[in-house]
Amino acid sequence: MKKFLTLRNRIIMLISLVVVLGGFLAWRVYLYDPPERGADSLTVEIAEKLGYKGIVYVYDEYDKIAEWPSASEYIVAAAVSPSGKTLTVATLSDSGCRIRVFGLGTGVERGSYLSSDSLYFELGYLSENVIFAIGSDRVTVFNSGPTLVTEYHFTSHHLIGYTVKDDGITLQLSGYRAGDKQVTVEYSGGADWIEQTA
Repeated sequence: MKKFLTLRNRIIMLISLVVVLGGFLAWRVYLYDPPERGADSLTVEIAEKLGYKGIVYVYDEYDKIAEWPSASEYIVAAAVSPSGKTLTVATLSDSGCRIRVFGLGTGVERGSYLSSDSLYFELGYLSENVIFAIGSDRVTVFNSGPTLVTEYHFTSHHLIGYTVKDDGITLQLSGYRAGDKQVTVEYSGGADWIEQTA
């Protein structure tokens, strides 16, 4: 069973502390353990640096192995694929929120997807070629293009949690009013989302 956001295969640290190191402001750190890398783990750090809107650093256990600076867009989230070969970054500008996919070894951008009406604040992988993005009012699934595969809107509910396992994602939603029932939504591939009311 795969879990992206539990224990070592999930984000272990999400640090929103102000830490000044070497002239930049580190404000978010993710720790990943890609299965295909064996005992190695990767740390993905989103930071602020003079002259840039943001910068992403990727470290293995010993060294920095990649970085991606953004001069024109703020960086809000980042994720590494299960193999540790691909980096996905969510950026924010006046045009909207853009999902960018890079080769981790080359730093070359493979493609991007622009959403003009949603802010994505968390990213992850369901499998090597399937990316998910948690937004303010939806969850979107992309292929590695990234091209939109499907999305689930929860405008009448708010997200209270989610779990990733077996190449799928389960959302826990709740209404805004007292007494509203919780809703569980499951996605396991294709374009279908299965809703269940507790």
